[in-house]
Amino acid sequence: MQGKGLLGSEGLLKPLIARFVESAMDAELSHHLEEESKNPLAKPNKRNGKRSKKLRSESGELEINYSRDRTGTFEPVTVKKRPHELAIGFNDQILELYAMESI
Repeated sequence: MQGKGLLGSEGLLKPLIARFVESAMDAELSHHLEEESKNPLAKPNKRNGKRSKKLRSESGELEINYSRDRTGTFEPVTVKKRPHELAIGFNDQILELYAMESI
């Protein structure tokens, strides 16, 4: 019996990357909405449904689901609006973060 490998299109790292990216983008949007709510001149803004996006990473193609904001002022940092590739080395960074969490 043989388990799954860590890397590649069927690897264990692929779903961890997707979950990490989704969580990071959700946190970014929460912070953005909180900061906007402090500005009395800003239009009221809140979450406005979910979108999906296919990304290419060193582990293969993955699909993420992320929330949008109603006014369209949110500019994510983790994965920009138009690019569809994660930076080289992103997999290693995520793996290191998960390893640090288990220590």
